[in-house]
Amino acid sequence: MERSKKASSLLYKKTFQYVRSILNYADPEKLSPGRKGGAPIDEYDSEVAAITAFLIHHHEDCRKSPRLLAVDIDRVWKENFSGECSDAQNIADELVKGFSIEKLTTCSCPACGFPDLDEPAFSTNGGGSDEICPCCGAQFGYSLSDQQVAVATWRERWISEGKRWRGSEPPPKGWNPDEQLKNLLSVQED
Repeated sequence: MERSKKASSLLYKKTFQYVRSILNYADPEKLSPGRKGGAPIDEYDSEVAAITAFLIHHHEDCRKSPRLLAVDIDRVWKENFSGECSDAQNIADELVKGFSIEKLTTCSCPACGFPDLDEPAFSTNGGGSDEICPCCGAQFGYSLSDQQVAVATWRERWISEGKRWRGSEPPPKGWNPDEQLKNLLSVQED
């Protein structure tokens, strides 16, 4: 699969998960999706799919005016339920506030900060991707199974061994492990 298709697929999946989490938390129909005694976690997925597509295609306009997204949420609600979504504007505001295509499409190594992994190192449920970082050699889900402790330990080991490139292919042109690490640590402090 070419890289742009892979990035587009990743963007959709991550945006879908993000929209689902916000919508399930807001729970406008009081169905308690994913909770004990409630509806299945995927209860709102047809609405999530429509809102996800709209948000991706109109993200710049939605950022400028969250009302645009609220109107679309109401449209989706009318198609799937008996009327408008009572909390559409609050849901739209929350979605726009935390949405960033750049953040969703960048897959960086949590140990060394290499910014060009093919997929996220860990899924939202904590499972590793099994990808091996070509920069520091970490394998997510194997050498880094306990995210917090193992990532810090792996990073320290990589640093103490000279921050050398571990991949079989040469590093990207202009690769600078110190800059990469500096960017990672500044993001983690935010």
